[in-house]
Amino acid sequence: MAIDPYGNQAQPRRRGFGGGGIRWWVLLLFAGYAAYYWISNRVDDPLTGEKVLIDQSITPDDEKALGLQAWNELQQTEQVLPPTDPNAKAVKQIADRLIA
Repeated sequence: MAIDPYGNQAQPRRRGFGGGGIRWWVLLLFAGYAAYYWISNRVDDPLTGEKVLIDQSITPDDEKALGLQAWNELQQTEQVLPPTDPNAKAVKQIADRLIA
């Protein structure tokens, strides 16, 4: 044990599960909720047949509205490249390959 310059006895460190107090319970509750959320929101993707995580609390119409809102905000803050730009053409070619 280290010697305290003020003459106080050093307290031994608590080790193990009880040393963290309520922090462990908060972590365990959060991990439990995350596992429940992950398991309960997994569905089969009709295109790929794989199990995917999809938030069931938002409807497709709400998701489209959020995407449109994000696109409008992006257009206000960023300059969108014209379709004739080489970078825009490269992105379109990559997207076409991914979609095909």
